[in-house]
Amino acid sequence: RARGGVVENVRISNIDVDCCFVQLCGLSLKYSPNPYAIAKHGVNHTVFRNFTLENVKAKYCAHGINIEATADNRASGFTFRNISAGRADDTNLRFENVDDLTVDGVKLGTYRPVATRGVLALTFDDRAPMEGWVRALPLFEKYGAHATFFIPGHFDAKTAALAKSLEAAGHTIGLHGLNHRRAAHFLKEGGTSEAYIREEIEPQLSEARAAGFDPKFWAYPGNDCDADTDYRIVYWFFRRNRAGGTMEKATIPVDLLPHRGSWRRTLYSMPLYPTTDYDALLKHLEKVADENLCLSTFSHHIAENPDGMSCSPHNLERILKRCRELGIRVLGFSELGD
Repeated sequence: RARGGVVENVRISNIDVDCCFVQLCGLSLKYSPNPYAIAKHGVNHTVFRNFTLENVKAKYCAHGINIEATADNRASGFTFRNISAGRADDTNLRFENVDDLTVDGVKLGTYRPVATRGVLALTFDDRAPMEGWVRALPLFEKYGAHATFFIPGHFDAKTAALAKSLEAAGHTIGLHGLNHRRAAHFLKEGGTSEAYIREEIEPQLSEARAAGFDPKFWAYPGNDCDADTDYRIVYWFFRRNRAGGTMEKATIPVDLLPHRGSWRRTLYSMPLYPTTDYDALLKHLEKVADENLCLSTFSHHIAENPDGMSCSPHNLERILKRCRELGIRVLGFSELGD
């Protein structure tokens, strides 16, 4: 971030990243898979010159490449060469008031929404016990639905076998922490992000990989998180995080799903408990379909006599049946797009 003066001779080259975001708007340079490195304000009375971005491969490009110089700023000598992005929300190359501009070999993919009539992202966690999840597989299959199951603790032989049954049926396997420690509380009590990663994430991730899984998704234990935990702890390990929220907070446009899978990683979810107003939820699904929204939910058990944090097969089937009637896709996190 600059306030006046000259920014020049900047070169970014030969990198392979998940997310590429290049934007100079009022000459605010925005580039990085790291959200904290993104400048949030324009620069005034500044000269930008000799900026080169070349030989870059990105899985995702948030908004194409936008260069717009304002009256208070001057821009010259910009080169964009050999840039390939697997998908961009906006296949957008826009340049205004820039002198000496070279664009060569820039390829941005096209984003295709995962649904046109809404998405329901069902998630379950806490190992609950896992046999209840496996017993529910015929119900999911009946409605062509997939869910995401976040597993805490060790990936012993029994856990791995049950998880493989879920994965083989098309469901997504994620992690929920080796010891189920609450991340934000851990940091507030004086723990470090390095210690949390070392004790909670890395051992479980290693066990899961040794058992034949490649988890790319995380659910915060106790849904305990904030922006600090998003960035300092899980951002570097997972494509998407799950946290808790209200029905309103758990509902976002389908078109925002790529952002929640890039540098805005957390997808908030509402609970499916015995106390949940399922009639209101079924009514809300009409809005999800009509406005092409994504609603995410979380629960523990799938059981006939659920405890205080679980969902009964009866209520789960009511949800799945209504989704089929409305044309809502019920997808696991691995199907939500990058």
